[in-house]
Amino acid sequence: MSDSKDIVSDTADGLKTIFGRLGEFFHIFDLSFFVAGAVSFGAIVFLFQRLGIDAAFPFAPWVAGLALVIACYVCGMVSFAVGRFVNGYLFRRGVLPTLLRRSIEVHQPSDPLMEQYLAKGDSNLWRLYIRLWQELAAKQPHSAVFSHLSRYWAMAATCDGLAISLILWAVVIVASVFAGTPALLFRQAIVVVVIFILAAITFLRQGGKYYEFQVEDLVAALAVAKNAGTSVAVASVPVSKEGGNR
Repeated sequence: MSDSKDIVSDTADGLKTIFGRLGEFFHIFDLSFFVAGAVSFGAIVFLFQRLGIDAAFPFAPWVAGLALVIACYVCGMVSFAVGRFVNGYLFRRGVLPTLLRRSIEVHQPSDPLMEQYLAKGDSNLWRLYIRLWQELAAKQPHSAVFSHLSRYWAMAATCDGLAISLILWAVVIVASVFAGTPALLFRQAIVVVVIFILAAITFLRQGGKYYEFQVEDLVAALAVAKNAGTSVAVASVPVSKEGGNR
């Protein structure tokens, strides 16, 4: 009987290790990049077709499939990088100082170290935001609040990337109009461009909202932890984290 229990235990540990490795793999290759990447790559393909570039892929079908996946991933990373640059700059310069100070004033986490950051001026509030993330990641990497905030980060990254992908589509459609689109389709193209631009602005705004949610939740979690007499709040749950450096 003990041998059977050992076999079951070893099998469970082996499966746990395998799934852990798979989780690490998908964490490194963030799946949220594929959403914006597929949209951006579709815009590039559409532009090539409008320009009359229709060359056959010279390699085996499985290589074409692999190249398609890699191309979508790379396009997603580029879209994310551009979107994060735009939204991150607006967030750091316009939203973070006021929001972080207001959140601390309302939630009152009463952390002496936090007071030191606040006393040094608004230029150090970005560092305080990073410090709060590192505190949470170091002390409660498997907590519910960390999982919750990581989802906010992943959604912000997806919104930033999609905004740039839609802007790319708008540029491609404008380019196709100047490439000789019939007059009947010209008005339709303009309508589509306006829709894409409005959708891109909406995604950028929503990505900014997810940034704000992160700030509010980080400060609130610290306040709850201080009141409860713990390092950082809440019960542990399995984490499936997407995203990278905050």
